[in-house]
Amino acid sequence: MKCLYEEKTGETVYSLFEEGETPKTYGISVKDRNDLSEIHDITTIYQKAYEIYETLVRNTVSPLQTGYIITDLIS
Repeated sequence: MKCLYEEKTGETVYSLFEEGETPKTYGISVKDRNDLSEIHDITTIYQKAYEIYETLVRNTVSPLQTGYIITDLIS
């Protein structure tokens, strides 16, 4: 797993990461003091993964909401 971006907002840390060789897949983790949500294999398209990551950061999504929000964004 290779971290591409990491941003901290308050006590919440957002990370965009890539995994694998061919094809590369992208995932996102959201961590605060008490909780961690790590979603793997969201997409193989970098631009889509980055857009989702930016949406989570911009809206200060908590780890508990992350899975639901990502599911809505990719549906």
